[in-house]
Amino acid sequence: MAPKEAREEKAKDKTKEKAKEKGREAKSRRSASAADRFLHVLLGAAVAVAALLIALVHTVKLVRRRARARGVAEEEAPSWVVSERAILLTLCAAVGLVLGASALLSIGKRLAAQWSARREAAAARAAAAERERERAAQRDTEKVVRSGRREDFLERDAASRRRQAEFEAVLRREVEEARRKEWEAAEAAARERAEELARAQREAARIDEEVRRAERARCEAEESDEWQMGAYEEEEGEEGGGEGEVEEEGGGEWDARVYEVGDDEQGGERAERMPLEVKPSASGTRVRLESLAVAPAAMARAEALWAALACSRCSEQTELVLSGLFADAAQKKSWCAKCGALLSAALRPCTLCDGFDVAGYIDTINCVVVDVPRLSVLMQCGRCDAELRLPELLRGRTVQAGCRGCHAPLSLHMSNVQLSVLGVLGSKAARGGADDDDEMEQLLKKLRKKNLDQFKTLGLVIGKPLPNKGTCRHYSHSYRWLRFPCCGRAHPCAVCHAASDCPAADQGVWANRMLCGKCSRELPYSDTPCPHCGNTFAKPGGAHWQGGAGCRDQQTLSCKDSRKHKGTSASGAKKTSSAKALRVGVQGKRLTAAKAAAKAAP
Repeated sequence: MAPKEAREEKAKDKTKEKAKEKGREAKSRRSASAADRFLHVLLGAAVAVAALLIALVHTVKLVRRRARARGVAEEEAPSWVVSERAILLTLCAAVGLVLGASALLSIGKRLAAQWSARREAAAARAAAAERERERAAQRDTEKVVRSGRREDFLERDAASRRRQAEFEAVLRREVEEARRKEWEAAEAAARERAEELARAQREAARIDEEVRRAERARCEAEESDEWQMGAYEEEEGEEGGGEGEVEEEGGGEWDARVYEVGDDEQGGERAERMPLEVKPSASGTRVRLESLAVAPAAMARAEALWAALACSRCSEQTELVLSGLFADAAQKKSWCAKCGALLSAALRPCTLCDGFDVAGYIDTINCVVVDVPRLSVLMQCGRCDAELRLPELLRGRTVQAGCRGCHAPLSLHMSNVQLSVLGVLGSKAARGGADDDDEMEQLLKKLRKKNLDQFKTLGLVIGKPLPNKGTCRHYSHSYRWLRFPCCGRAHPCAVCHAASDCPAADQGVWANRMLCGKCSRELPYSDTPCPHCGNTFAKPGGAHWQGGAGCRDQQTLSCKDSRKHKGTSASGAKKTSSAKALRVGVQGKRLTAAKAAAKAAP
């Protein structure tokens, strides 16, 4: 039998037992109520008979009293009058009979009820025993079924475990085979690399031997030419012949293998290199490599230099890559991401060798050089004059490579990069003269000078709102004008600035000042309300009380609000805020570099 069917049978048996018990209880209640009603009727009848007898006795007593009152003798009384004693005895006997009969009846009914209850209990016990036997048989059946299912499960589990063990064994064999193949492949690759290295060493030895033989042959040829020339001159002198012009022959060509270095910015094409100045002018920012050690008889020059520049206005840092090979990539310009100033830097490279450790000079405009984090060097071999690009030069590291022409070892080492401001090209004093050399900066300066009277030209009055409250067709909820530092003109938005005649509009310059759309006062760019008129320049979008439309005064704010006492002490004074972010981290490094640059500037 299935477990579900067994549970259903058990539920049906329990329901039947409950119904039978309810029926027996109802039957016993009905029999008990019938016996109680009969007993009550019997007692009522006995009480009625007793009441009649008592009334009869009183009637007889009244009759006898009246007879005595008439003086009639007791013997002359009517014969039908019974004495009071007889009446009382009769009454007591009748009452006793009634009570005895009722008691016997009640006892008999109780005995009958007990006998029926015992018979029903015996029947219930027999039924319970029968049900228990059925349940025991059912449990035995279920136990047999469960044991069979358990055996089936154990068999399936054992089969699954066997299959898993077989699969793991196959997988281990495959992994071992794959590892063995990888090990064999690695060994084969190592052998190939060793063979290639041996071949390369043999080839290098052969080339060195050829170079030495060529050098010896050249030396021998030079000695032979000198001897022949001397003998020829002696013969000519002895013969006294005409003056003959003797052409000196060379003793062999210089075996120089030059490694062509392509420039990535030129797309692999050969471009005209920037010449190195023999005596460069000591101005701008000098880039000096401390503890420079170059291979003997070798020279080097900066191929690419990564310069970290700090804006002279806002100290925002910008990184530019300056080329030391090509003139068109040696000067780079960029706009400051914070204040929009035009930054410019130009590299004038120098020759690096033993005794001269200056990599070059950087001329800056509107900025100062704060660091040179990376440097790429191009070295020229002292034996065959071949050029080779060395790996990226780092502080305290030695970079080494082999010459592609003669396989001579080339090395370069430096401990640190020292920056020294020598001239005034990067300072604020000569910034105006340097800006005059730049056409765009000169044009922007003219525009800024021309736009100084924009207030009078547009008829703006401080204290009165701007036209359309500072809005435009691009941004209808921005109640301000933005003043851009490139041209010095105020526009409602960046789109309007891009559509203007400003030559630097397409450079993405950010505005650093603005005009309030309600009072026309100029103030630094910020999203906070205007300090003069309280105008909000954009719709508040925050969920806090500063961004909502409710109360913002802490004095009138509800005490239940968490921002009632935020930022104030018990005395009402404003709490001090931590300035650690300005001393450590990226911002602290920037401020420290800006201060150092400001101190270094004359």
